[in-house]
Amino acid sequence: MQHPVSGPAVACMQPHATWTRDEHGVGRYLTVHTKCLDCHPPSSAMDFFRGFLLSARSTYRLPVFAAKRVRILGSPEEFYAELKARIRTARRRVSLASLYIGTGDLERELVSALEVAVTEHPGLKVNIVVDRNRGTRPDREGNSTATLCASLVLEKNAQLSLFKMPRDPQASRARLFLESYLPPRFNEMFQTFHLKAYAFDDSVVLSGANLSTDYFTNRQDRYIVVECPPLARFYHNVCDILSRYSMAHAQVMEAPGHEKPDYASLKSELESALIVEDDLVPHDSDFAERAETLVVPTLQLKALGIDVDENVTLGLLHGIKERFHAGEESEIFVASGYLNFTDDYIDALRTAGARTNVVTASPEANGFYNALGAPGAIPLGYSMLQSRFMAAFNSYRRNEGTEKGETARCERDVCMFEYNRPGWTFHGKGFWYTSGTAEDARPSGTIVGSSNFGWRSVLRDMESSVLLHTTNAELQEAMLEEWQSMIAGCTQVDESIFQTKRRQTTEWFSWTQGHWIRPASHLIRKFM
Repeated sequence: MQHPVSGPAVACMQPHATWTRDEHGVGRYLTVHTKCLDCHPPSSAMDFFRGFLLSARSTYRLPVFAAKRVRILGSPEEFYAELKARIRTARRRVSLASLYIGTGDLERELVSALEVAVTEHPGLKVNIVVDRNRGTRPDREGNSTATLCASLVLEKNAQLSLFKMPRDPQASRARLFLESYLPPRFNEMFQTFHLKAYAFDDSVVLSGANLSTDYFTNRQDRYIVVECPPLARFYHNVCDILSRYSMAHAQVMEAPGHEKPDYASLKSELESALIVEDDLVPHDSDFAERAETLVVPTLQLKALGIDVDENVTLGLLHGIKERFHAGEESEIFVASGYLNFTDDYIDALRTAGARTNVVTASPEANGFYNALGAPGAIPLGYSMLQSRFMAAFNSYRRNEGTEKGETARCERDVCMFEYNRPGWTFHGKGFWYTSGTAEDARPSGTIVGSSNFGWRSVLRDMESSVLLHTTNAELQEAMLEEWQSMIAGCTQVDESIFQTKRRQTTEWFSWTQGHWIRPASHLIRKFM
């Protein structure tokens, strides 16, 4: 079934938007093709998000690419099926960046598919980059990402790179001592390689999901497939760079060692990959302005002084605030599986003037729910940080913002949703922007990637996001449906939820509801 994009009658017979079902029959999704620019010039009207992306070339020296096709997937099963389908059709490059690969049956099938692909197609190059700590941490049976990929890396054109995150140069001696001697599961609190991007030839699957069974079955995230050769080349290049500063599979398995990569050179290479030079700007100066769907990638690795993702996100929110003061209404939607916004993000969100909606995991949908020992306290700890955010946001909108005349035209309180679908956990993250607040308004821009917009994402982990804007009405509708589908598994809550018994501490010596959790969550919030 085809749904052509609305527009003037033209002679071009190319379908520009189609609804299809994947080859596995796992769900229906929208494919939006880049319109023929001569036949379908976009509207002359330009909303703020698009203007912000176009200015990224000069403001942040970031590349701005035009996407050929975009698909939004809705479920973990579709995500898994898409990965396997892309592996089968790849002929030149497969680059997978993830925190880790799990060790279950589905992951084994995925790795087996990679083995078949590199065997059948000698020209195919496979590069997998994972966090070194997480990638070598054994499960109860002694298996890990490293052992799972042992046969794959025997192939000539396949490699597994285990990237060790650089330490914060301002880290205290006490922290360095703890980091050196804590077990792997606990020293990951200091920093992890958190970037997720799955590039196949000329396309990229953008997500916040890792490569393990729960992310393929019942852990909700986001999944956007972008066919865009320059964006794919960017992520292939980033994975290649990271590999040069990682330990190969054989090195880790035979002689773990404690090498110290040249992180200064790594920073230089990553910045060179991200920052646009004059000769990389499209030769047709009007191309990006005329293209229907634009994408802009970012990186974040604060330990090396790379804070592009943070600066671009804050710049976007500050721009929304400026437009609000100029009389422009807008609505924003934010998702974070681990809601722990930095002070800068809280301030930018509450002063932006936009109608604001946020979705996060309920304690029961937190990945650490029912965990044994200290990790069992994490769901309640995040609930307390969520309460802190809501109090700060709502207090400003009700009091300070009103006194300054900033909230006269916008909804005051944040509209908070908690994901609580039975049997599922929530890992979704992202940002949606809608110009105007009319009932029929649709998002025109989104941010998709690995960042939770929290302290960890900004200070500790390596992250990457893509900002996407489209003038395509059907893709805008698909972005709205993505958000609506996400909150269909949610309950809307207000601040009274934090007064219920299950959100309160009840005794001192309890991993899940101990009185110690409140001061601890405040003290270690920059590690959460």
